[in-house]
Amino acid sequence: MTVNYSSTSLVSLLLVLFPIFLFLSAIVLFSFRKFRESVANTQLVLLSAGLLLFAGYLVYVGINHQPLFKFNWFDFGKPITFTYGLDYQGSLMLALVVFITLLVIFYSTSYMKGEHGYARYFASLFVFAASMVGIVLSFNLLLTFIFWELVGFCSYLLINFWYKKPSANQAARKAFIANRIGDLGFMMGLGLIYAEYGTFEIHEIANSIKGGQLNETRMFWAGLGIFMGCVGKSAQFPLLVWLPDAMQAPTPVSALLHAATMVAAGVFLLARIFPILSPDVLTVMAYTGAITSLVGAFSAASQTDIKKILAYSTVSQLGYMVAALGTHSYFAPLFHLFTHAMFKACLFLCAGSIIHAMAHLKHHTKLEFDPQDIRLMGGLRKRMPLTFVAFMLASLASAGVPISAGFLSKDEILASVCSWAAIQANPIHFILPVLIFTTSLMTAFYTGRMFFLVFFGGFRLGKFYNELKGFSSYLHEAPKPMLIACLILAPFSLFIFYSFNPIDPDLSWLVHYLKQPQSVFATESIFQSNLIHKQEELHYWVISFSVVVLSIGFGLAYVLYGTKTRFKKEFVSIIPTNEMGLITKFSYNGLYLNQIYDAVFVKPFEKLAFAFAKFDKNAIDASIDKSVMLFVTFSHFAAWFDKFIVDGLVTLLIWFIEFLGKQLKVLQNGKVQSYLLLAIGALIAVIIWVII
Repeated sequence: MTVNYSSTSLVSLLLVLFPIFLFLSAIVLFSFRKFRESVANTQLVLLSAGLLLFAGYLVYVGINHQPLFKFNWFDFGKPITFTYGLDYQGSLMLALVVFITLLVIFYSTSYMKGEHGYARYFASLFVFAASMVGIVLSFNLLLTFIFWELVGFCSYLLINFWYKKPSANQAARKAFIANRIGDLGFMMGLGLIYAEYGTFEIHEIANSIKGGQLNETRMFWAGLGIFMGCVGKSAQFPLLVWLPDAMQAPTPVSALLHAATMVAAGVFLLARIFPILSPDVLTVMAYTGAITSLVGAFSAASQTDIKKILAYSTVSQLGYMVAALGTHSYFAPLFHLFTHAMFKACLFLCAGSIIHAMAHLKHHTKLEFDPQDIRLMGGLRKRMPLTFVAFMLASLASAGVPISAGFLSKDEILASVCSWAAIQANPIHFILPVLIFTTSLMTAFYTGRMFFLVFFGGFRLGKFYNELKGFSSYLHEAPKPMLIACLILAPFSLFIFYSFNPIDPDLSWLVHYLKQPQSVFATESIFQSNLIHKQEELHYWVISFSVVVLSIGFGLAYVLYGTKTRFKKEFVSIIPTNEMGLITKFSYNGLYLNQIYDAVFVKPFEKLAFAFAKFDKNAIDASIDKSVMLFVTFSHFAAWFDKFIVDGLVTLLIWFIEFLGKQLKVLQNGKVQSYLLLAIGALIAVIIWVII
């Protein structure tokens, strides 16, 4: 697998050093965490410059040479080898991770200014970047799993950044538990694969299957296990409950981890192992993704917290990608991964600017309200015009409006799903495009609802408080670093950066770098050719119907929220209210997934914990107490025995020796005649004893 490249040793070394450089950067930042922010900012400038140079060179090498390298890790009868390197897919993902990480760092220097733990925050970001780079570079499932767990650890740290907030603690724990549930499946998949093929190398597994070494049952469960890990990391149904709660993290973290890169790691891994996924696993993925996309869109449509709307939107968009992968499409989901990372990161950073302005207003007016509640906003396009433009471009891409990047990638997914259903023998599979198009309708609706409530109409909170008559001086654009980051990301929501044709993604330059790999399953080649042919037939029909669905969704949002609506004071209260008949409490609660999560995972484990605690108290502790009492009793007996028996015998022996000594002392009188008499008596006694 090692390529013939003139600087092979140098490139190999740099690929190893890159994540190490990021880890060391985190250590440096953490070591100087008690110094002033200016010291941390100086370090950030230097480390970010190094990160940019490192990544720029590696992306160049990856695009032009696609280097792959092997090294032996350890040997216990059979060596465990790790393969790492950069292919087209990995090079583009590396560029994406580094680009958004640098923008988030730049944005955060202003957003996190004055926060306790300023340097700790950036150190965690660098550890996360190192972990993501490790996933991108790895072509070995075991090595991927190691970095996979590090990404989960970083997510826990960053969600729990404000660790003194109980809600942040709970959200971090939920994210940790949900991801560990998925990772159990990942470990099961790794075990099955190693048991079958004796290796974790993806290309070696593929070659073994091509050579005829295929246990379809084992590969199905192995693929399903790895997919389960991706379900946890990429917030798919039913393990999506952690992502909305993860919005307790600072908004830049939400933009980086929970919109652009970390949650995309699952989709990226599925794309990397795409050739060895069996058709049955792909079908499971298709329906899981479709259900997830609908659940996310339906839940986002009734949220009032701007970050939770974007969180459920992320869930929905990830569902799109997984569904597309499940329908045997490779280019469409990866294309959407890149476009989604850009426009969703922009949306989150713009949301952070809006929240920053609302929090600034709250601080100066001393009023109690939720600065993230979109029902309290309105008319902000006049106060924050540049943020309005950036948010608008990203919103158009999120909904999939023509001329946007989201339109190109989303409609490619829609075409893939429809084509897959059309060539299936069983017509029941047409339920999949129904779910996806319903999601498309709901996406346009909730995006329009959020956009109109935030930027149009009057400032609703100002209508009910006299203290806000001079509010205009407090609501203004975010500081320059935050605003610049949003404005840099916003243009990437347009089609022109991905394709010169606004309606045909097949003309995108990404097509050259995201070519579909050949599946190791023999039936797939025929299926793929039929799928491509059907997709070409349906492409423009899908586009036309997509635009109709999009128009209905935006139109409904405009009628309900874009016109001047009379808002009662209760409407802007902190207590959640039902805003429209179509969206019920059922969807406000996110389809009761949190309740299901509590009922299935939290409460049973709490009961199990209480049962173990009771067993520990009544059985284990009681046994230990009784054992201790037994040993104490034995100790008392041993002490009595030592005192009265052992010491008594010693005392008796001493007394007897003293008594005998006193009696024998009489014989020592100093008279010669007495000694002579005793000697004669002793001699007579001996003679008598001998004679007898």
